[in-house]
Amino acid sequence: MRERFGIARANITGMPLGLLATALVLSGLFGWPMLLGPIVDALGGAGSASLVRAAILGVGGVMVVKWTIAWLSYLPRAAAAA
Repeated sequence: MRERFGIARANITGMPLGLLATALVLSGLFGWPMLLGPIVDALGGAGSASLVRAAILGVGGVMVVKWTIAWLSYLPRAAAAA
């Protein structure tokens, strides 16, 4: 993505998602429910999902988003009108 769009665009999209993934990992390691609460609720509540499982699924979701953005950046684009 950096080669096609430049370093600024790559950093604008990649860095916040990377920070979110890091925050999710730290939340799972230290048991902080603030970021993981919505994921736990989506998985059926605290009785069926742990914070660690929610962190793993959250990081997996962020990875899918980053992969999709990177993949879409390599699709051919229409030439700009002159």
